[in-house]
Amino acid sequence: MKIAHLVSTFPPYRGGMGNVCWEQANQLARLGHQVTVFTPRYRNQQNISIKTPFLIKRLKPVAYYGNAAILPQVIKTLAKFDVIHLHYPFFGAAEIIYLARLFGYRRKTPLILQYHMDVLGKDWKRLFFGWHNKFTLPRIICLADKVIASSLDYLQHSSIKQLVNKKPDKFISLPLGVNTELFHPKQDVKSTKPTILFVGGLDQPHYFKGVNILLSAFVQIKKKIVDSQLIIIGEGDLKQQYIALANQLGIRQQVTFAGSVSSEKLVDYYNSANLLVLPSIDRSEAFGLVLLEAMACAKPVIASNLPGVRTVVEEGKNGLLVRPGQVDDLAKKILIVLSDESLQKQYGNYGYQLVQQKYQWSVIAQQLERIYVETIKQKNNK
Repeated sequence: MKIAHLVSTFPPYRGGMGNVCWEQANQLARLGHQVTVFTPRYRNQQNISIKTPFLIKRLKPVAYYGNAAILPQVIKTLAKFDVIHLHYPFFGAAEIIYLARLFGYRRKTPLILQYHMDVLGKDWKRLFFGWHNKFTLPRIICLADKVIASSLDYLQHSSIKQLVNKKPDKFISLPLGVNTELFHPKQDVKSTKPTILFVGGLDQPHYFKGVNILLSAFVQIKKKIVDSQLIIIGEGDLKQQYIALANQLGIRQQVTFAGSVSSEKLVDYYNSANLLVLPSIDRSEAFGLVLLEAMACAKPVIASNLPGVRTVVEEGKNGLLVRPGQVDDLAKKILIVLSDESLQKQYGNYGYQLVQQKYQWSVIAQQLERIYVETIKQKNNK
C-alpha cells in the first residue's frame, strides 16, 4: 500500500503525536508499505534530512500559528495514495482535507483519522477550541471513514463522545506503543539519590503537563526524603517560568532542568530514576507515551487519574493514580513509592511484563495494517 501520514509536529521536535507517527511509519515501512509523512516546515526549521525507511516531506505553510499550519499543496500530493492517515489535532491541514472531500475530491480514498486528544486550551484559546469542537470537529469526523484512538475510555469522555455513541462502528481502539529495542532495563545505570523523573514538553502547547503541580509537591517530598532530587527533561517557552517557580519554592538546587536529550540518553535517565511522574491536569493528556517508556525500563509510574491515561496505569500493579491538580495527593503517592524499594521493583516488573505483552510497536503496526485493509475493502464495496 501507498500510505500518507499527515502530522502537525514531527521529530526532531519532541512531542507525543510526532513520535507516534514516526513509529507507525517506521513499522509500516518494515511491513513492506510505501509510507510518506507530510509535516509542516516551520520558519525556524531547516529542511532536515533524516535517514528513514519512509519518506518525510516538510511542506512550507501558507500560514501558521503555533503547531497549526495551512498546507493547501498537500491536497494535490495525496492523489497517489491508497490510504490517508490524518493525525488530529492538526489545525489548518484537517480543515483543508475536510473542504476537499466535502466537494468530492479524493472521496474514494480511505481517510483514517487518529484522534490523539481533546484540545482544550487556556484563556482565549479555550473559547476558540470550544467553538471548533462544537461546530467544525464533528464535520471533520463525519467525513472520516474510521477514527482510531488510544482507548475507548478516552473516547467516551472526550469532546466527541456524542459522535462515538451515535456511530460506534466508526471508532476503533488502538493503543499506542513503545520501542522496546530502544527502551529497556539497564542494570549498570542508577542514581545515588532517590530520583523522581518527569519527561515532557515545556512549551505552551503542553501547558497541561502539570509541571507546576509537581514542583509544589516536591516541596513536601523534600521534607520527608531530604536527599531526594527531581529531574525534568524537556524544552519550551515555559521552561523559564518553571525555573522561576523552583527558585520561589526554595527547591532550585534539588531540581535539575536537563533540557532536551537524545533518545539514547533518555534511556539512561529512565533507568537511573526510581519512578516516573506524569501529573497532567486535563483531557489534553490522552495516554502518556512516557509512561510506556518508563515501564519498558522496568520503572514504576505515577500519573493523573484521567480518561485514557488510567488505562495505562493499573492502580497498585505498575503504579499509582492521583487526582488531577491535587498537590497533596501527588506528594503522598510519590512518597509511598519513593520510600519503598520493594514496591518499586514490584511495580516495575509488572509494568515491564505489560509492555512486552501489549505495547510493542511491531504488534500495534500489524493491527493498524488490518484497519487499513478492512477500510479499503469496505470503501470498495459501497
